[in-house]
Amino acid sequence: MSPHDLAAKYNCSVKLIRRMIAGGDMRCCGKDDLASAIRACLSKNDGQLSVEQLLALKHNPKIIHDLGARKQLAREQVQLLGNIKTAAAPPWMSACIREAAGGDAKNIETLMAFIKSILPQGPVRHQWIGVRLLISRWPNLRKSDFSRLAMAMKHVRSHPDFQGWWSKTPVGSQNPAIYHRPKLEFDL
Repeated sequence: MSPHDLAAKYNCSVKLIRRMIAGGDMRCCGKDDLASAIRACLSKNDGQLSVEQLLALKHNPKIIHDLGARKQLAREQVQLLGNIKTAAAPPWMSACIREAAGGDAKNIETLMAFIKSILPQGPVRHQWIGVRLLISRWPNLRKSDFSRLAMAMKHVRSHPDFQGWWSKTPVGSQNPAIYHRPKLEFDL
């Protein structure tokens, strides 16, 4: 049972339940750590889940039932990912992510070519691309790739051939990178 469920059942605050768990007075199941992190992320202004959290929800959809009132928001974000398997990166792409994060030009171009090939017509966020890059990697091996992915994407965005494929759009109090196909301009 999650701290939120316990708080609702015994009519007390979640903060009190968490203090009791931290103090060792009460135990909860270990799976709640991920569910509470997802709940906390969904309760923020933007509410966008990380690549790691989206992959966890894809691999274990039962986690959604532990989210309480936030389960619909999580379902919507997972549904926005669409069919991931059709555009999943090959497993060797994680080596490109590692090298691109280090600034290797050849791997940055390889990563950029893959991203250009999978981008849909509409705008998508970093998480949409990240899930496709890491879905084919074993869950226990992809932990190191989460931190490298942001730096690799930063190097891809700074590449001159990728200009026009992304923009910064204000969402709430943040200004995330939005990826999209370039707009075609016709000059007659």
